[in-house]
Amino acid sequence: MECIRLNRRCLQSLLYAVFVGSPGIALSADNGFYIGASRSDVSSDYDVSASPFAGEAEDDGSAFKLIAGLRPLDKLAIEANSADLGATPVPLSLACVPTPCPTEISFDARALSVSVVGLYDLPLVDLFARAGVARWELEQTLIETTEEEGSDLTYGAGAQLRVGSFALRLEYERFELEDDSVDLVSFGFTYTFL
Repeated sequence: MECIRLNRRCLQSLLYAVFVGSPGIALSADNGFYIGASRSDVSSDYDVSASPFAGEAEDDGSAFKLIAGLRPLDKLAIEANSADLGATPVPLSLACVPTPCPTEISFDARALSVSVVGLYDLPLVDLFARAGVARWELEQTLIETTEEEGSDLTYGAGAQLRVGSFALRLEYERFELEDDSVDLVSFGFTYTFL
């Protein structure tokens, strides 16, 4: 009867219960379908050993990734990513007399990947690791543009800070492109639809 009247002690108890119980809602993992996006810093390793005139690759500083996934269990998710792996120019040191020489070789890569993601829940934070397959395309431009494509492994690890259905994510990923590789360090977000 005392609680029905909402006296001061009952109101304090009710507010305390809401305050103590609400972090549990934010701390629990949100399972379901999620989408997101991230911005990445790129570090690439392209094989230019065939050209004795090639210098060191100058990585383009940024890339972009779109994320879609399904988390059916607290500790497991299946995730698909569409990643722009950035454009990387490699300077050339050629001296041509009759015509102008190309000054660089340019590499531009993209990948679609599907990964299994294992997650470890901590209060407010998920630690995760991924392994999967990426279908990639690589354009190499010297005088003409040549294209390569293939499927190779991708893997990575990261952490995400959860607040309800929203998560901020920091992640490292490696994409193998036959003899080449691209590393991404990404910062982004995801939103889970329950």
